Amino acid sequence: MEQTYYTMQRGDVDKPALRILGGTWLTCDWIGRILPSDVGKRVYLVGGILQVENDEQRAERIAKSI
Repeated sequence: MEQTYYTMQRGDVDKPALRILGGTWLTCDWIGRILPSDVGKRVYLVGGILQVENDEQRAERIAKSI
């Protein structure tokens, strides 16, 4: 089964590219730069485009899992 999202990790901070969701993606093309505040956010592949949840969406997702 193909993964539908990727959760950003501490080791991803400042990397120029990530190999996730079936491809290698330059961070400058979809988030600019991965910051420490991005750790824990999910990245989704939607219609061939990577989309990152914002702080509010992450907080809501975490609150629902508690």
